[in-house]
Amino acid sequence: PPTPTLGDPVVEEEQENALVFIQRLLRGRAIQNKMFEGKEKRLELIRELRLVETVKDLKEDEPERREANLAQHKDKLLAGKLATEHGRVLGGTLDYLSKELVRFKEERR
Repeated sequence: PPTPTLGDPVVEEEQENALVFIQRLLRGRAIQNKMFEGKEKRLELIRELRLVETVKDLKEDEPERREANLAQHKDKLLAGKLATEHGRVLGGTLDYLSKELVRFKEERR
């Protein structure tokens, strides 16, 4: 009977390394799929937890935000009062100049 021979050891090692690499890829992908499925199952819970965290952050920022809104409101009120006063002064000045123009035209006649 013929004596059995072994294949080229370099080729067999390369094939074994390739098989190990493919196994690692498949196992990693399987783990990714499990994680994704778990996330999808718990997605509603995740959203709820994120919402609770957002509400907590808003409550912590509330006094600061309230003060900022109050300061902004005061600034707007002051700007409105200044605009009103400017309008009153400008209106009075234009009224006076208009009357003076009419008086001046009548004196020229």
